[in-house]
Amino acid sequence: MTPAAGCGARKRRTLLFHASTIPNGIASALLALLEALDPELYSVNLIVEPSVLRSNEDRQEIFRRLPRHVHVICKPGAAPWRIHERACVNDFARHPEAYVSQSFWDCYWAYYERETRRILGDFVPDAAIEYDGYAETWVSLIAAWGRRGSRTSCYQHNQMDNEYRDKYPNLRRVFTLYGDVDAVVAVSPGLARHNRTGLAGLGIDLSQRQLSARNLLDVERVRLGAQAPAPDAFTELKNEHDIVLATMGRMSMEKNQAALIEALALLRKQDVVENGAEGDGAHGLSVGLAIVGSGVLEGTLRGRIDSLGLSGHVVLLGQMDNPFPVLEGADLFVLPSLHEGQPVTLLEAMTLGTGVVASDLPGNRELVALGYGVLSGTSPHDIAQAIRTALADPRLAHGDFDVKEHNARSLRDTLDAILGPDAHHQRPKGKAASTRRRRRRAASRKAPV
Repeated sequence: MTPAAGCGARKRRTLLFHASTIPNGIASALLALLEALDPELYSVNLIVEPSVLRSNEDRQEIFRRLPRHVHVICKPGAAPWRIHERACVNDFARHPEAYVSQSFWDCYWAYYERETRRILGDFVPDAAIEYDGYAETWVSLIAAWGRRGSRTSCYQHNQMDNEYRDKYPNLRRVFTLYGDVDAVVAVSPGLARHNRTGLAGLGIDLSQRQLSARNLLDVERVRLGAQAPAPDAFTELKNEHDIVLATMGRMSMEKNQAALIEALALLRKQDVVENGAEGDGAHGLSVGLAIVGSGVLEGTLRGRIDSLGLSGHVVLLGQMDNPFPVLEGADLFVLPSLHEGQPVTLLEAMTLGTGVVASDLPGNRELVALGYGVLSGTSPHDIAQAIRTALADPRLAHGDFDVKEHNARSLRDTLDAILGPDAHHQRPKGKAASTRRRRRRAASRKAPV
């Protein structure tokens, strides 16, 4: 490792990240964090699977946006299994709460520790970070570096109890492995409180590991991107409506776009009754909606738009590499999600000065408090009422947001979380540190509640 420049220089800290590079808010937050890490102080590394990148063009676009100082480490294939190791890993996948014996876990970790050596040999990074937090295979691999001396962490980008119940029952495996990392990092303090409480109800105790560090934002990319021309479909929507709303996110149940579409129909229907003229929108103005994103519910949403007679008033713009002209050009950015972490889209909207309406969730609530916006419920009626409130008094939905201060504070919190409270000092490495970590984790592992 190369010493950092300047007086009192010390060796650079080596950070090893894993992330899937799926194009979503998690990827945007990761890219902003990687960009913010000073290469004079940190050797920044990202581990990827070449076969997955080759077969997913959308992930390749995120990969191409990696900062130049990020070193890419490839994980080709998988380490050879021993028969009893494969049995342990497969048994854990089927029944993650059933195994508490030390002999089982010794066998389980033997495979993953050998995999760490296949990838990096005897080298042990200062910190190993599972940035996605959704796959037990990657949490296990990161935790295995911790057994060899790394400081390890696993991120939480959403309300994990809701994700478990509504979408991903396999998250139970990840929850079981939380005890094998040093820190579980939620992307906002409110989300950390929610997850600590919510997962306690599932028998997962995070009291000693739950930390928080807010997402960063790539301000330059957002502001430069907003200067580009908007898509023709969005320009036409603006020309044909006096007020244009925008929302952005994958088309899935928790993003709640269907309720927003119904809220738009309520606004138009209410104003037709109140103003007695077909086509009038909120307060006598016509209202349109632009939706950025794609996903499994796209067909369902199109059908709902048609059934409500909104075909000329809602445009689906699909996944966009540069959504910022739309975000800046909208009168209001509306985020109606049923559950969230700390949405990067809200940071982007406030950085561009766009008015905000967001559902009243922990992560949204904190960002509105740091910046501005109107909070709403998640039903069509509640969303429509919040939009009416924001339009009636624009000062409620607009304000000031100091994104520079936000990024500086978030970076400090991130380094404290992934490197530990003694982040400005070298941590013990090697056999002594590894032995202490093994003993601590073995003592903390308990039978499931």
